[in-house]
Amino acid sequence: LRHGVQYITINRPDVRNAFNELVIGELRDAFKLLNPQETPARTVVLSGEGKAFSAGADLNWMKKMVDYSREENLRDSHRLFEMIYGI
Repeated sequence: LRHGVQYITINRPDVRNAFNELVIGELRDAFKLLNPQETPARTVVLSGEGKAFSAGADLNWMKKMVDYSREENLRDSHRLFEMIYGI
């Protein structure tokens, strides 16, 4: 936190900061920590390390998801929802 600005960086430059289950969980947790009553951040800057902010979903992660059960898909979808809601 610097001068009321909280910086969060996605650090997967080798895959252009593509989202997978780990990135989703880490972003969800990072934004949960930004409780306005506890953290005086007025602004959050979300960036990506390297040449790109984010390529979107990690294709290898998406390939793996093809074999997920219904319950695994629901759990994964809920984690993504929590991340987006937290942002």
